[in-house]
Amino acid sequence: MDIFACYAEPPLVALNLFHLRHGQIVDRREFFWKTRRISTNRSSFSALLKQIYLDQQFIPAEIHVPVEFEDCEALEDLLSEKRNHRVEIRTPQRGQKKALLDLVRNNAKHSFDTRFHVLKPSSRAIQKALEDALNLPAAPARIECFDVSHIQGTDKVASMVVWEDGRMKKSDYRKFIVKTVIGNDDYASMREVVARRYARVQKEKRRCRGWC
Repeated sequence: MDIFACYAEPPLVALNLFHLRHGQIVDRREFFWKTRRISTNRSSFSALLKQIYLDQQFIPAEIHVPVEFEDCEALEDLLSEKRNHRVEIRTPQRGQKKALLDLVRNNAKHSFDTRFHVLKPSSRAIQKALEDALNLPAAPARIECFDVSHIQGTDKVASMVVWEDGRMKKSDYRKFIVKTVIGNDDYASMREVVARRYARVQKEKRRCRGWC
């Protein structure tokens, strides 16, 4: 027996497929769509079943789906011919099989939440995780990251992104044109850019002390 169920908040859809063999769940598959109304569009299940089973070697005796669709009998005949035994496509309404369908739907809801509704951690949680990962006595207040890019050794540019107090601080992002390095030498380019960046930081600090 294979059991399909889905959970949707259109246009987002998560679908779970459970494989039962001899009364045991032996496998589970997940499918996701961002622009599909498979939960309300009955023809979608017909197309989905054809996509999954027509090229598959093993076809189960029973396939359970959450909605009925028009060409169900024709698809049953097609899959039965391929399997050489009768295949039934059902939409259980009560009993243990309905309970199994509900179980798969609950899992589809969980898959949906995991894929589409994962809550972003707070800034404090990010700082604490970074503090623990780097084994620091306190969370860093600011991190500056650099990257060098070029086009076949020419037009060398470096970018700096800034993380401060648990958030990306785009107002402090900077770009640097690499001026002194000839050829494709990322290490030398990085050395130049980092030296320029922190020479300027030191200069600004000295200027600030003079004002204060």
